[in-house]
Amino acid sequence: MSKLRTIALAIIVVAALCTCLIAREDPNAPAREASTVLGPQTAAAESSDGDKPLPTAAPAQAKGSEEPSNDPNQAVKSQPAQGKDPKSQVADKPTAPPLYPKTAFVLKTYVDADGQVDYEKLRRMRLGLVDAVKEYSGTKAIEIMAMSRNERIAFWINAHNIFTLKLIIDEYPIVPRAWTSIFYPKNSIMQLTEGRDKEFFSVQGLEYTLREIETDLHSRFSDPRICFALSYASRGGGILRNEPYYPDKLDQQLDEQVVKFLSGQHGIKVDAEKQIISLSNVFNMNKALFARSKYASIKKFRHWKQPYFLAALNFIAQYAPTDYSVYFNTNDYTIKYLQYDWHLNEQYNSGR
Repeated sequence: MSKLRTIALAIIVVAALCTCLIAREDPNAPAREASTVLGPQTAAAESSDGDKPLPTAAPAQAKGSEEPSNDPNQAVKSQPAQGKDPKSQVADKPTAPPLYPKTAFVLKTYVDADGQVDYEKLRRMRLGLVDAVKEYSGTKAIEIMAMSRNERIAFWINAHNIFTLKLIIDEYPIVPRAWTSIFYPKNSIMQLTEGRDKEFFSVQGLEYTLREIETDLHSRFSDPRICFALSYASRGGGILRNEPYYPDKLDQQLDEQVVKFLSGQHGIKVDAEKQIISLSNVFNMNKALFARSKYASIKKFRHWKQPYFLAALNFIAQYAPTDYSVYFNTNDYTIKYLQYDWHLNEQYNSGR
């Protein structure tokens, strides 16, 4: 009997030693320690199955050949850490803000193909617009610094246009002022006391007026096409697009806006009988920008000595659907500017 007890005791001791050795060599132990470093969200996901062993790392497969897995732990580990865990982000490579779904909703819902706005409906359903404004107000400086050139242009054009809608909605229906009504329509943005030069909007922790955003865009990028993308909430200015500007198709969108504007009633008119070329007042309001643009160095219409006239005509010759070269090449013609139409860009079934 004592011999049997000795054998049993020896078996127990050997089994205990084997268990200790296996526990020491557990390949999953480093993975569990690493999960606590990744952050609470990932750690919670990895520990959700209790003591079930975690899958070991598999050799990298060719792109497109991955097999789907039903293991939630494997799904967490196979994807890069995103979003809420700051420790999983690379500090010196900030990601761009998730623009522009809220802007797209507002523009698609309340702006028609001609750039006219249903302000009455937008005023009643303003929560979507408020959310869109927050997209820009909540953007941090480091996010904007990380943007490419096209991303910055698209960001600031969209911000300007959304802020313009907010400026109108806060005062809609517009109450005209006696003195201002002598010079401007009663339903005009110019009737607002806190207008383009006085109302402030927050971006990256700083305060901007609409005029300041526009000026910064022109001084930084010197692209005259931007003039026809910025909305003044008026019929005579740039046509409000019913979708946001996107970095990957920015050039196409800007070109479309210029062509659309120049083909409209506020773009350009030629009176062959009186030999008058009438340009949109947008060219007059931005003549300094045109004078320093690349269009001022083109010598196609060199007999026009003023650089802003020369640049404007070269610009129009490139984008206008009608060929005006026969008029631009004539010395006897006079250039004038069309009167700017400050009527609100509201749909005819909207407001008063």
